[in-house]
Order: sequence, then structure tokens, then C-alpha cells
Amino acid sequence: MNDEQSRLLERITRAPDILAGKLTIRQTRFPLNDVLELLTSGLSEKDILEQHPILEKEDIQAVLLYAQGVRNKKEIFIIPEHMKKGIRQGEEDIKNGDFITMDEFQKRYEKWLKD
Repeated sequence: MNDEQSRLLERITRAPDILAGKLTIRQTRFPLNDVLELLTSGLSEKDILEQHPILEKEDIQAVLLYAQGVRNKKEIFIIPEHMKKGIRQGEEDIKNGDFITMDEFQKRYEKWLKD
């Protein structure tokens, strides 16, 4: 997966307090499945964007990329928003040579690992 694809997939989010943790677009209350249904019903990208101004062209591209990965049985992991900061901090610690055990990581970043 290239950087552009990774950036697009960041638009697909999951948060426990939004639609009971279903996949949504940019932490809105617009479910990924709804976009898929609109696309499979035959609506064009232009029609969808006109009917749903909350959506952006990149959102539709992200949904298509996600669906392609699922169809091809590629592993796509959507990181919940509440975990991203902790993961980024952990990556930064590793870059800086601060290697820790998993137990230490869990203690240090516990607030970001909770649902």
C-alpha cells in the first residue's frame, strides 16, 4: 500500500461512541456501508456528492479502496481514532531509540488503548 492509499484510508474511522463503533467517514455519522450502498445502487460519484454535501471526493475513493481490499481479502486495519495518538507516540519512541516491553507500552499508553 502506498502513502496516498494510506492517507485515503485514514478517512475511514471507527470510534466506539459514534454509531456503536461502525466504520464511518471522517468520524461523522455517515457509515461506510451507506456509501457502498449508494455506489452499488448505480449513483455516480457526482450524484452522491450533490445529494450528500458532507461527503468529499476522497471519501468515496477511500470507500472504494477499502472495498477493493476486502474483496481481494487483503488485510486492512482501521485504527480507531482514540488509539492513533498513542500509536504515533509509540512509533516516535522507537525512532528515538526508546525500546520498551509490551507491558510498559500498555501502561504508558493505556489511555489511548482503551475503548
